Amino acid sequence: MSDERTAILVEYVRSQLLVDPDRPLDADTPLISEGLVDSMGLVMLAAFVEERFGARIEDADFRAGSLESIRDVVELIRARS
Repeated sequence: MSDERTAILVEYVRSQLLVDPDRPLDADTPLISEGLVDSMGLVMLAAFVEERFGARIEDADFRAGSLESIRDVVELIRARS
């Protein structure tokens, strides 16, 4: 199931959040520190995760630096599902 979640999230980030959709992206690509996703993108990502997977991401989760990659987001979904 986490592979399916990862694929869904990679596709969402690539199609909805990246300025350059041709940029290489995988589950371990740093989204925030590499500047791939801005603050509005994080809000959109959190809303997508809550709607699609039923797991709420708080602002504090992003500020704590624990959600740097898609793999981190998938782990948070797993923990909160």
